[in-house]
Amino acid sequence: TQLILPSNSGIIRVELPNLSQYSLEIDKSYRWTFRIFCDPLNPCYYVSVDGIVKRVAQNENNVNSVWYDILTDLANRRLAAPKEIQLRDEWARLIRQIDLEELAQSRLLTCCRPD
Repeated sequence: TQLILPSNSGIIRVELPNLSQYSLEIDKSYRWTFRIFCDPLNPCYYVSVDGIVKRVAQNENNVNSVWYDILTDLANRRLAAPKEIQLRDEWARLIRQIDLEELAQSRLLTCCRPD
C-alpha cells in the first residue's frame, strides 16, 4: 500500500483497510515493513523500519494492557486535545517505556490514507 506523506515531520498512523482480507488471525505473528522512498525517480534509495505484530485474544486479564490499544487510545485523545498537558505527559511516559524517548515530543499528524 502506498501513502502520501506530509512535508512536515511527526508521528503518523497507518491503518489497514477494514476488509476481511486484511483481518489478522488471533495468535499469529505478522512481519511488517515501512519504507520511505527518498527519491521517487530512483526507488533504490529508501529508508525503512520493520517489526512484528501479533494479534492476541482479548480476555479479562489483558483488556487494559494491550499496548497497541493503549497507544491508539492515547493518540486519539491527544489529537482531540493537543494542548492538554496531562495527555502530553502520559504520552511521554508511554513512549519512554519502549525506549523511544526522542519521539516523546514529536507531533502527532493526521494524515496518510492509502494512495
